[in-house]
Formats: sequence, C-alpha cells, structure tokens
Amino acid sequence: MNSASNAKLDHLYKEYARLSDKAEELIKSVFDDFKLFGTIAIFLPALKPILDFIIPINLKVDSGFVVFMAFISLRAVLYLIGFLVSSKLGYLLYLIHNLQAYEIKIKEELSEPPDSEIFNFNLGKEGARFAITYRLPFRAIFMLMSLIADLVPLIILYFYVSSYALIYLFLSLVGTTIYLQITKKIYRQYSRNKFI
Repeated sequence: MNSASNAKLDHLYKEYARLSDKAEELIKSVFDDFKLFGTIAIFLPALKPILDFIIPINLKVDSGFVVFMAFISLRAVLYLIGFLVSSKLGYLLYLIHNLQAYEIKIKEELSEPPDSEIFNFNLGKEGARFAITYRLPFRAIFMLMSLIADLVPLIILYFYVSSYALIYLFLSLVGTTIYLQITKKIYRQYSRNKFI
C-alpha cells in the first residue's frame, strides 16, 4: 500500500469509527427509552386511589368514564413512546446502511474478498440469522406490551361499563395497526428482511 492509499484507508476508518460511535449512542438511548414504559406501569396501581379521591368530590362524574379516559391517556403515551423508539430505530438503520457502505469500501482498500468476515459487522445485519436474532425478541416484547396495555384495561373497563371496553378495544386496534404500518415502512426502507 502506498501512502495515498494508507491516508484514504485511515480517513475511511476514522469516519467509520465515528459513525459506529453514533450508532452505539443511539442504541443506548433506545434502551433507556424502555425505562419510560416501566414508569407508565407505576400509574396502574395508583389509579384506584386517584378515583377514590376524584369521585367523592364530584358525584356527577361517571367513574367508568374517568377510568376510560385514564386508560386512553395511558395508551396515547405508550404510542408516543413507541413512535419515539421507532424514529430512533429508523435513524439507527440509516446509520447501519451508511456503515455498510464504509465496510464495503474498507474491504476494497484492504483487498479483502467480498465474502471475507473482515469489516463485515454491519454487512452481516442483512443476513437472515441476524434478522431472527432481533425479530423474535422485538415481537415478544411488542406482543407482551400490547397484551398488558390492552387486556388489563379491557378487563377493568368491562366491569365498569362494557361499552367503554368495546370503544377502548376499537381504538387500541386502530392505534396498533397504524403504529405497525408506520414501523414496517421505516424498517423496510433499509432491508429486504421482515423486521416485524
């Protein structure tokens, strides 16, 4: 390798390392956002004392409606957090896409064959094995959170007023469908693999 080639490789690697650091920071940020979901779970046990305080103050208030609005509000916050996480993951996929281009170029500069494992960390994310590695946990987390966010309020609302439970079920199905469609579009821009 001549000095010009070494300088080019050095520049490519520095930019690759910088982008990798940004991707790492974003991954940590996404995992920190999951703490927000735990914070919302704290609200559920607090709902009963809040109702016990609100309803005696104003006897005209329908307790079922108050519970319904509390659950709708919680669901809206869950969607907002979900969209925040999805937007971060979309940006992370954008970074990975760019890191893959750097890996290809660095491999060319090193005269490595395309199937070499050297500088193949982000290129390997196109493979089916990597997709399965994160698809299964993502589906499990999403299904568990949806089950908790839907089933618990449905049961509670059913005992207050069953019509509120049906309205909540309808709204949560519409919201979840919209969320999944947007998330799929974000993820499928960068990969042929099914992420969800």
